[in-house]
Amino acid sequence: MIHEALSRDIVGAAMVVLNELKPGLDEKLYERAMIIELKHCGHSVSVQSAFPVSYRGELIWTWPFS
Repeated sequence: MIHEALSRDIVGAAMVVLNELKPGLDEKLYERAMIIELKHCGHSVSVQSAFPVSYRGELIWTWPFS
């Protein structure tokens, strides 16, 4: 695997977050916790960038949707 160490860190961080927060919360909360956990492990993390989505010239979505 090309990025074996990074993959291991990501899966490990996900397990730490899930064990701490437990299942059933909003996805955004897990995302924010993952950012904190990965930074705690020494990784540089960038968050999702916002961008508009239009259909026939009308705005239908701004990602990430809040």
